Amino acid sequence: LREEMNSAISGVEEPKTRLKVALRHNLKTIYENDDLIMFLYKESAFLDKESLHAVLARETEYIALFEELLRDYFRKLGKRVDETRLRVAADLLSYIPVILALRRWSLRKRYKSMDTILPEILGFMLSGIGFVPTGREKKLGKKGR
Repeated sequence: LREEMNSAISGVEEPKTRLKVALRHNLKTIYENDDLIMFLYKESAFLDKESLHAVLARETEYIALFEELLRDYFRKLGKRVDETRLRVAADLLSYIPVILALRRWSLRKRYKSMDTILPEILGFMLSGIGFVPTGREKKLGKKGR
């Protein structure tokens, strides 16, 4: 996930766009790999202590990537951010998309298409961090999220 994320945001310099691309990419990757995500959740309970710590260390690195993206975004806005709040936000942004794997049976039953859910989840995450839309994004409405 981390390598794919770095690839997705490489070359994107503007912090706002970079954050948005990262969130969209994380959501899409989890959606496309929901079987793998479920496998990892189920099987991690059977890992030995050393292997589990290695997996958790990789997870922490992934969340740190979101921390840095958020830090850059808020720095560009000129906002001072509480580090605890920023770390909590990074955890949430990393894991909200996992609902696509953990609750996929329910989501597929309740919605006509998973494609309608993805923009809604992205919009929820963006509004949760106070993402300030540009004039163009405001005009596009939901699709501009």
